[in-house]
Amino acid sequence: MPQLTIIIPTMNEADNIVPLVTRLAAAVAEIDAEILFVDDSSDKTPDVIASVAATAALPVRCIHRPKSQRDGLSGAVVVGLRASTGDYVCVMDGDLQHPPNVVPILLERAVLSSADIVVASRQANRIGPVGLPLPRALISNTLTLIARSCFPRSLKDVSDPLTGFFLVRRAALDIDRLHPDGFKILLEILVRHPDLRAGELLFDFALRHAGSSKADFREGMRFFRHVLRLRTTVHTRPLLRYVSVVFAAAMVKVLALSFLARRNWRQIVAVFSGAMVGDFVGWVGNRTVVFPDEKWRTLRRFLRASTLFNALVFTPVFALLQRIPALRTRRQISAALSIGITGFVRYLLSDRWIGASGLMSAEAVKTTYSIHDKLVIQSPVPLPDLAYFQSAAREMTADIVIRVDRHGTPRKFEDGVSFDDGIGRFGFAFTITPAKQIEVVISPIIAQAPHVLYVNIVEPLLRYAALRKGFVFVQAGAYTDGHGAVLVSKSGRNASAAATFEILGKNPAARYLAHDSVLIAADGTVFAFPHALTTTKLLESSWQRRLGAWMRKRRSLPAATFNAYVQRLFPPLQTPVEQVATIVSSAPLVGYAGAENDAATIAKTVLQNSADPLGFPLFSMLADYEATVNDHDLVAAECERLTLALQKA
Repeated sequence: MPQLTIIIPTMNEADNIVPLVTRLAAAVAEIDAEILFVDDSSDKTPDVIASVAATAALPVRCIHRPKSQRDGLSGAVVVGLRASTGDYVCVMDGDLQHPPNVVPILLERAVLSSADIVVASRQANRIGPVGLPLPRALISNTLTLIARSCFPRSLKDVSDPLTGFFLVRRAALDIDRLHPDGFKILLEILVRHPDLRAGELLFDFALRHAGSSKADFREGMRFFRHVLRLRTTVHTRPLLRYVSVVFAAAMVKVLALSFLARRNWRQIVAVFSGAMVGDFVGWVGNRTVVFPDEKWRTLRRFLRASTLFNALVFTPVFALLQRIPALRTRRQISAALSIGITGFVRYLLSDRWIGASGLMSAEAVKTTYSIHDKLVIQSPVPLPDLAYFQSAAREMTADIVIRVDRHGTPRKFEDGVSFDDGIGRFGFAFTITPAKQIEVVISPIIAQAPHVLYVNIVEPLLRYAALRKGFVFVQAGAYTDGHGAVLVSKSGRNASAAATFEILGKNPAARYLAHDSVLIAADGTVFAFPHALTTTKLLESSWQRRLGAWMRKRRSLPAATFNAYVQRLFPPLQTPVEQVATIVSSAPLVGYAGAENDAATIAKTVLQNSADPLGFPLFSMLADYEATVNDHDLVAAECERLTLALQKA
């Protein structure tokens, strides 16, 4: 059974078959793959396929459908899915606008990241996909916006849900769920399989080799019919019960407000309290009557969100309406208008609206950081801390891939590590999939604070990824005086940095390796890690640290979000290390700048000083994940590996 089946629906593509098969055979030469054409042609395309199959370097099959069975491109793909034998299935067009050399990259990405589906998203700008004529690009963008408006949550992880180029794990699909209509089979798959773990890969449209586009007005109408049918048959909601609960909650809100006001409560207190009572009724009704099978936020999280919304939105709106002379004595009318206005505001701020608000703008091109060719990171967010390691090569296989969730609420998976401060798309949230290729999906506020991203997420992940590849990445300084590398470790990352630079200043022969993070190989080689020097009086002030520590102790307070917004408003000043020190690439470990001489004692000291940065416990979360899922003691393994490296000094 092959690893990959490449499904190519064709209709009168005779002139494209030979170059397509030739290029695909070269692209997947090292993969156990087959090509499956599903053909609806009325020309000689089936004959050309049969001729090519006789001499092709990989198996080529063809299913030629009679006219009575032809139901469009999507139907052809479903037929191909049923006939496929590969573990993975790649769907692509037969006109060579989908580059064959992208196919093995899609497969590699799926295998390394354990993704169920990897979408080859078309490079896009605000007009639409790059490489299409302007009218078609605008139409494509409009259709994408319509699709995202109708299915914001199902399509939240994919920027281009209408592309015809994607790879999917065959076992993750329930083919009997698929009832496509028209061109857009990917939309059908994503909407009917909302729990698929999706990844993306950007590609550039190639020029059509031969033939003509099959898109026309009739296909456009089929798209609208397809979307309408999906909308009315998938993710259906019990509308009558939902409307009843909303109406009941609104009535309770108005009555409670009036009752409390007549009891001589202060108006602002009565308004706020009545709103909270109404929201609570709605929360209970939705949990018990409308959506009893769905997961709901805890009572604590509901109360926190409702309190913030009613204090910052509902009560001020009511107060403004009461300033209108005609409404001053009509609390019920003011309350009803406030409910309508704030309900609309809440709708605007909800995931449903935000998920549909963006046009089809794909992710920015990722920047690659290669740390001595041992660890590779790809990030759409430039990381000034790692500027020294920035690489021009973009085809490197990354150990860590970072992705920004455009709608701010990264999807959680049972076999991953997730964190959410609990305040929606505006808060600090991420999901990590610890597959062979570690994928990190982050909320927008993290992307806007690169130093927060590095310190709280990337640095602990480097420590985790290093262990998986046989290295140790710890918080410590290091220098060499020509004889070898000496570790410098103090309690607190700033203390290690200060001690390292003090030694460099006093010893003219000393050369820089690292000041607060260092990569050590199993054979005792210490690799330089010159990430940028970061200074900011505000973020390092004692009051900010005390406030952050106080918020972290109270789990209901969004400490990580607070830190991200502070650094977004007041970004730290960063200076490249090469401007202040002479860097040596690597050196064998020969000692430790401390009183301890025993390797095991030194290792414990260094690791104790490598606590989670700023109190954020990502490495501890990863250690818990490894202990639970893989029965692996990450901390013990790290200590053992560092001890062995020190013993070789």
